[in-house]
Amino acid sequence: MFAATKRNFEAPSFSSQETQHRAQPKAQMSWWWWWELGAALVSITSISLIVTMLFKSDGLALSAWVLPIQPNSLIAVLTTIGKTAMMVPVASCLGHLKWHHFTPRPQPLDRLQRFDEASRGPWGSLVLLLTTRALLGCGFALITLAALGIETTAQQILEFPTRDYAIPGAKAELGVATLYNSTAFRGSGIPSLNHNLTTHLLSYESAMVNSALGVKTQPYFKCPDAATNCTFPVYATLGVCGEFQNRTSELTAVCKTHNSSVKTCTYDWPGFSTVGSETAPKMSFNHSNGGFLDLFKSHYQSDGAHSRYELRMNYLRVRKEDVINGSYPNPELLEARWAWCAQTYNSTKIVSNTLIRGPVSTELLTEGSINKALGNMYVEYKANSTGDTYNVAYNTVGWIWENIKTGLTSAVSRQGGPEANGILHLDRDQATNTENHLGLFLLGADMAEVTANIATTMSNFIRSPTTGENSNATVLGGQAFGRETYIHVRWGWLILPLSETLITAGLLVTTILYTGGLGKPLLKSSTLGLLFYPLERQLAREVDDCLEDGETEERLLEVAKGLVVQFRDDEEGKLRFMRGTQSSVST
Repeated sequence: MFAATKRNFEAPSFSSQETQHRAQPKAQMSWWWWWELGAALVSITSISLIVTMLFKSDGLALSAWVLPIQPNSLIAVLTTIGKTAMMVPVASCLGHLKWHHFTPRPQPLDRLQRFDEASRGPWGSLVLLLTTRALLGCGFALITLAALGIETTAQQILEFPTRDYAIPGAKAELGVATLYNSTAFRGSGIPSLNHNLTTHLLSYESAMVNSALGVKTQPYFKCPDAATNCTFPVYATLGVCGEFQNRTSELTAVCKTHNSSVKTCTYDWPGFSTVGSETAPKMSFNHSNGGFLDLFKSHYQSDGAHSRYELRMNYLRVRKEDVINGSYPNPELLEARWAWCAQTYNSTKIVSNTLIRGPVSTELLTEGSINKALGNMYVEYKANSTGDTYNVAYNTVGWIWENIKTGLTSAVSRQGGPEANGILHLDRDQATNTENHLGLFLLGADMAEVTANIATTMSNFIRSPTTGENSNATVLGGQAFGRETYIHVRWGWLILPLSETLITAGLLVTTILYTGGLGKPLLKSSTLGLLFYPLERQLAREVDDCLEDGETEERLLEVAKGLVVQFRDDEEGKLRFMRGTQSSVST
């Protein structure tokens, strides 16, 4: 269109036949905006399919997804189709608006280049947005720039967290008990307290010793292999509660000296009572060479009214660090108490084959009457707050506390004087002539922990039907859960592609309505329009003169910036880029 020197063009000649042919042109089908409208429809359809898929799949287990293509891949495909289709009307509208930017009023000619570059990609759109005030054009430029983030945001729409789900048909189990008939202390005859020696007795006694040493048992529980965790409702069960007190401050002593070297102290404390042949506990000390020192003594304390209800053990213990030559140290008074109780558990669950107990509340039971309605003699206990009753076999009640008492009854003394190198001596069981080695452990043990561990083990034995300890224990059913990956939709990330699609469709309709009323040809992105609708002749000659110094892209752009033109009819009624005035230019 521009030349370095003036050129003469010879008009083409046509024969009369050709002239007649041109005078009667064939009817041409106009594509109008149908191509762009179709592309916009494809874009809207794609985003609609994405929204529909998201609504249907939100919260769906990934294993339930039936299509061969993964959800993220499907979104990527639909997003690509939608974006590609969306850019068709964007490019066409920007291309068409470059003509109509010059229709209402004159504009610098270089803006024609800006619109054309904006229709080609993001960089041109950014330049147009920063340098040109054209509402529709800038709208499409923003759409082009924002489209750069569509793929990225589309990838963020879905996430795949994990959750628990109830496994159909799977059942968890947990031992509970309201009746307790110990196989370890099952007697012959009613109400005989003579229990039969069984392997269960040895198992029970071993468990009690281990619990004192810190090895606790577990109640019966079962969680299916396919489950990752199991949960149980709130439940109450029969158990044993342990209570520990340090009552050293309440201890009083009456001491006597024998043979000027042996000192014996008899101890008493509030609530103390003796049972049967038991006498008040005494501790002795001989400070002569080769003398001895009592370090530990246990004492069983209860009374007839509570013998079926609880066991109370008192321990007099001398700490090694308190031993001083020539004087008898004051011992500690430690008290452990075990009693029947109702235990109510909340939020119990099994995770990785480990039983996890939630908050637990306990209530000591009150002893009621002898219950013979259960086919055997049972002692009935009651939880006053709930009215729930629990029954323990008569033989079990009679022997279980006796067994614990026997195991924990011990005495330890040191021979050879109070010095640190004295020899420790254990009391001997008169029936078996064997030493109770548990006393050595209790001498330095944390008695509060020992008390709690024994109570826990006793409670767990009561709830264990499979070990055979309690044939009356029952099984509480629970819910088994597996772990599954599911589809979660993050709806916020859908805003960009959805708004881009809808805004593009709206701008397309606005462009059609706006440009359709200006009475100008529908040129869109046509490059041929620049040939058929050139600069007016006089302006073209002036441009030719300006380009005599060189025809480079930079020189063309420089000249175009100085030309203010308007796209309108010339004096012959032909569309041209006509000269305008600088004062009428919109900034």
